[in-house]
Amino acid sequence: MRDLGEAGLGEALQDYGWTFGFDRARVRLGRCTFQGKTIALGLPHALSGWTAEVEDTVRHEIAHALDFETRGRSAHDAVWKRWAVRCGATPKACSRAPRPADVDAPYAGVCPTCGHRQPFYRAVVRTYRCPSCRTTPLAVVDRAGMPVAARAAFVGTCPACGDAQSFARRPRRVYACAACCRAHARGRFDRRFVLAIRRVDA
Repeated sequence: MRDLGEAGLGEALQDYGWTFGFDRARVRLGRCTFQGKTIALGLPHALSGWTAEVEDTVRHEIAHALDFETRGRSAHDAVWKRWAVRCGATPKACSRAPRPADVDAPYAGVCPTCGHRQPFYRAVVRTYRCPSCRTTPLAVVDRAGMPVAARAAFVGTCPACGDAQSFARRPRRVYACAACCRAHARGRFDRRFVLAIRRVDA
């Protein structure tokens, strides 16, 4: 953060208020939060060893921070890709690195066709399809292997298009309709499309 900040901005990212930390994310490898100016790395990913994928994740997020400091926003567009190359990161939105395995995940999705097993760390609220078969829905089971029905505790509805998004628990942050933001705000967050959250009746 210091070296790449000085090379790209003339000052270390820490001098702009940026900090680094770890979080409990198991599926997402890294995160760059613009509002709090925080770069985070998933602890399970970090504990998998200081591999090339771990370093690439950190450089990926630093590129977002540099991009944000120069134009006030960042996305996986051509401008960010140039920053990613300068930072030594792969200029792609998502890593293809395998996620750390966790046999103790509270839920798992099992493909009845090919047997692919995918861990879930939160209650499942929608249908997931097998990433190998592409079409077969995963059967969700708990640690004991008992079937678990997908059930949303909260639903967020877009005030513009009416599309709904399911949540296992009440969201801690504000969500906007992704489709409407792409269609009417060039992919940027727009408060006109903030989801109205309601609890699903039991």
